Amino acid sequence: MPGALVAILWAIVSGELQMIHVWVDWDYDLVALYGPYLPEWMKDHQHLHGFIWSLSGLVTGAGLMWAARSAAFLILGVPAIGFGDVTLMAMIGAFMGWQPTLCALAIAPLVGMVLGFGGRILTGRSFVAFGPYLCIAAFVVLCIWRWLWEGLRLKIIFSHWPTIAGMVAGSFVAFCILLVGLRIFRATPAAKLR
Repeated sequence: MPGALVAILWAIVSGELQMIHVWVDWDYDLVALYGPYLPEWMKDHQHLHGFIWSLSGLVTGAGLMWAARSAAFLILGVPAIGFGDVTLMAMIGAFMGWQPTLCALAIAPLVGMVLGFGGRILTGRSFVAFGPYLCIAAFVVLCIWRWLWEGLRLKIIFSHWPTIAGMVAGSFVAFCILLVGLRIFRATPAAKLR
């Protein structure tokens, strides 16, 4: 957690190093007329905004990883995600903010699948630590953030909180369904023959 504390302190001291502001109204009809709405407290207290920005990223990263860890433990009976992954995403979230953290969490399983299958073919190992894939995904998001935000137009999606809530809830339900499928597969006699 020292990395997360460094990120929070850095955000408080700087006040203006965010990738994307936390409370900006990206409603395009209004933005075209007046520009993005920034609350007065954010204009007057940039250091407070830096703190909230960093804290929201920390809570997003750690909270979603903790929820995934808890769901995996309840469904599989063993923790499929280590606590180190929870603290790693807390630190990544504190540095990146909540929007890029959600993107990194979406990209990490894809990175894990590609590199995990390659590692399985080359080494034959079935265990794959998730932390390196979280780091690679965070790095990828940092490198392509401008394209994600402008080119892929994620700012439209992130400006509508019900869409974000639905996507996060839908992803979590799909994750739980996959865990149930894994538990069923492990219970079959064919899985025990391997």
